Amino acid sequence: MLQKNGEIIITTYDSTDLNEIGMLIISVPRKDINTGNTAKQLKLLNKVEKRKNQLANKVVLFFEGYEEDERELYQIPEVRKWMKKLFKQKPHLFYYLCDFTESIAICYLCLVKAEPVKRIDGITVCQIEYDIVFLKELLDNTIAYAEQCGDSNEEISAMIKRILDALFKNSVSLDEL
Repeated sequence: MLQKNGEIIITTYDSTDLNEIGMLIISVPRKDINTGNTAKQLKLLNKVEKRKNQLANKVVLFFEGYEEDERELYQIPEVRKWMKKLFKQKPHLFYYLCDFTESIAICYLCLVKAEPVKRIDGITVCQIEYDIVFLKELLDNTIAYAEQCGDSNEEISAMIKRILDALFKNSVSLDEL
């Protein structure tokens, strides 16, 4: 765990060696979201990028300070704005986001039009307006970055599958609700 001014910046699981890390959690404090400051997270992501594909599918963005907020993160305008800014700065971000957590889905929902419909057994069901042009852009950026990292075609196919699975694995039509 790395701390700065008492704030957790990085927490690692499964290993203390960043080369063999199981997961990398990047803290996003509420104050950074409210001010639109992505500098700390960009600095950490730049370090992640130096390791190329070693940290693919291992990064989690942890949005701090919203634990008591009843809204989903994608419903909070400041979070959405912050996430859009980060995505603009790192359009290949989804290459690194972990599918073990809900990071891919949460970040995607912050980037698209998504409205909660109802709650079922404590889970919020939302209606998503899928923008095929945006989804293609997201995947194209991620694929191009994977190619720069030297990923094989098989690794790239697996990466696309894991991203799409994370986005669509629980999809249902509104008629099914």
